[in-house]
Amino acid sequence: MEQVNIQATVDHECRFTSYEMGWPGSVPDMKIWKQSHLWTHRHQYFKNGRYILVDKGDHYLYQYLHKSDIIAGYPSSPFVIRPFDEREIASASASDKIRMRKFNQRVSHIRITSEHAFGLLKARFPSLREMGPHKNIQDMYKAIEALMIIHNICLDWGDRPEDSWVIDAADNWSDDEEDDGTGSGIIDGEAEVPEHETEGWLLEQGREKRLILMNELIPE
Repeated sequence: MEQVNIQATVDHECRFTSYEMGWPGSVPDMKIWKQSHLWTHRHQYFKNGRYILVDKGDHYLYQYLHKSDIIAGYPSSPFVIRPFDEREIASASASDKIRMRKFNQRVSHIRITSEHAFGLLKARFPSLREMGPHKNIQDMYKAIEALMIIHNICLDWGDRPEDSWVIDAADNWSDDEEDDGTGSGIIDGEAEVPEHETEGWLLEQGREKRLILMNELIPE
């Protein structure tokens, strides 16, 4: 069976808050992200300083509903905050090198939440691990989408898959803080992207925002 590529954001309770599916596994993650509804409508979704945190090495997006979010290998922008890369760290002062690595650790630690979300999904619905060939791949996408929605409902009702099934050690998870009540509904209509938001502008603004966050989290 051909592999499929699914990108999703999750909140701090491992609830799926958005997802992109319908792409074959051969399509690069960056292409999917750039054409995703979340990115093309970023000004409607990421209001009041919200952003995404992304890690350099994974394929998941983690959405921390309070003010942040993450992805792997994706360029920085005011809406996407990623760790400092080795070139940036190498050119920094000795004190900033330490702070940058601490910042990277904070950001990278959050990716565990996205792994837990997919681990919980597979634990609740073991059939996801071994979905055989399908005559109509759209049926498979619909089934996965339905299971992600049911997964969210289970979280709302306090269902814990570890109470019913044996979970792989790699799918371990733990509770986090309570939800702050902020959600993001579905945005309809045309995307609202200002003309000045070129790739260069996004990258520069993202790096500036990342420095501000580092100074707030890890003061000199």
